[in-house]
Amino acid sequence: MTNVPPGWLVRAVTRMADALAKVRRRLVPRHFSAVELGTMSWVAQSVAAFCELGLPDALASGARTAGELAAEGYGNEGMLFRLLRNLAAYDVVKYVGHDRFSLGHIGRALTGEHSAAPLVLYANAPWHVKAYAHLAFAIREGRPGFELSEGMPMFEFFGKNERAGALFDGAMQSLTPLFAGAMAAAYDFAQFQHIVDVGGGTGILPATILEKYSRVRGTVFELPAVAQRTRELAQERGLSERLKVVEGDIFIDVPPPADAYILSHVLHDWDDDSCVLILQNLRQAMQSGARLLIYEIVAAPPNNHWSQDRITDLEMMAMLSGRERTRDEFDALLSRCGLRLVRIISTAAAESIVEATRLD
Repeated sequence: MTNVPPGWLVRAVTRMADALAKVRRRLVPRHFSAVELGTMSWVAQSVAAFCELGLPDALASGARTAGELAAEGYGNEGMLFRLLRNLAAYDVVKYVGHDRFSLGHIGRALTGEHSAAPLVLYANAPWHVKAYAHLAFAIREGRPGFELSEGMPMFEFFGKNERAGALFDGAMQSLTPLFAGAMAAAYDFAQFQHIVDVGGGTGILPATILEKYSRVRGTVFELPAVAQRTRELAQERGLSERLKVVEGDIFIDVPPPADAYILSHVLHDWDDDSCVLILQNLRQAMQSGARLLIYEIVAAPPNNHWSQDRITDLEMMAMLSGRERTRDEFDALLSRCGLRLVRIISTAAAESIVEATRLD
């Protein structure tokens, strides 16, 4: 005599359990929502592990079983299966039957030329997670969570920790092509002969602009440690004659003369007083009629909806001393430095172009 219950009984019990679960969710939905929200970091860490193990690329060629992945050295078969089973609920992978998994809609964004994997790995690195673990303490102290957790500012830490710095650079480089194209498409750079990207990193943004506007010359004003990578990118893109590098510190040095200056994702890293130092150096460089183009997210007024500026503002609070600023806050900051806000131009990305000129 078997101890296994008959199929009809299993199905009946399962249907009853599903019905009770639905009733429970209707009765106390806020509790389920709170638990789901509070455990989102577990899912994020799972996606980071998925990326770190190289599974997006492994599944890019087609569906595989955990056993096949294990045989190719991707990890323990049982744990691989449990990871994939979990991520199937979030469309990172898709269960296709017979213990096989393929890439889901979100999973496809974690592989290929514009992969989001570098950002996922950066956001879930131990030191990044640790900074957020100090967020409540940071808010009480009025200091970045990162400084409280690591004992030094974020960029200083990156200078001393090569792997952490590489993760940050990789995350930024994975995002830059996306918003660079949006800025180049939203603004008419044909009116300028020479643009300077202040703190422009490896130069992806000005390179994108110069590729679209063949008569424009560009300069990246950046620290010596970054300058060589900028020169390499200009050479790779065939722009060595039109995209130059001038070494300097945006807090101390005055950039070279130009028709337009770009500050892309720079000011939101810093508090107002630090931004004033940057903007005063820029104003000193700007001739009458020159334009300053600040390319950042412009924070919306308070509301009850999700928006990108809320998430990135949390990131600034956890990691740096800066913030995402509203139109009025940009206006006030520019006025302190003898600059005038002219207009704000929306782009296809989350960022907008805050256009400013000198107050002569």
